Amino acid sequence: MKDHRRDGKTLIEMLVVILVLGVVTVMCATIMAAVMRIDGHNRTSLVNTTAHSDLSIRFRQDAHSSSAVRIYQIEKDLMGLEFSTGPETAVLYTSNEGRVLREAINGETTTQRDQYPLGCETVIFAEAGEKNAQVVLSYSKRKDREHTESPIRTFKIVAVRGKDLRFQNLAEGTP
Repeated sequence: MKDHRRDGKTLIEMLVVILVLGVVTVMCATIMAAVMRIDGHNRTSLVNTTAHSDLSIRFRQDAHSSSAVRIYQIEKDLMGLEFSTGPETAVLYTSNEGRVLREAINGETTTQRDQYPLGCETVIFAEAGEKNAQVVLSYSKRKDREHTESPIRTFKIVAVRGKDLRFQNLAEGTP
């Protein structure tokens, strides 16, 4: 008797291996797409958080060094704020399209320009407190901009015009 043994694979076995590899590839692609979507969301959140932090520091520094403040309406959805820091120097803040633009001006020349992308719809500048000594930058945004039913969060940056009270309070021993 002859032995009819073959050492190769059958067509069915090859199709099963190809099918299993296809399923594994689809699962990996789905997981990678989800990871990339989450990474994009985290990067946007990091940019917004960093912009808010940087804007808070700059806004407070400008308010503390200012001698006068003026809030004005540029257009319907565009407000402006001007800190006068000297006879020829000023710092201008304007809001437009979810961003705050800061411009340091010396005479007629812009010496520094910064943009802070906050991802918000409107920015409001206001004065508050005793003798309007406090300057407030307030903005609201949805937790998730893509979903209109997501909750709205409001952020406020409050600064005192003319001096930094944090250091004064520390020097006097009050928190």
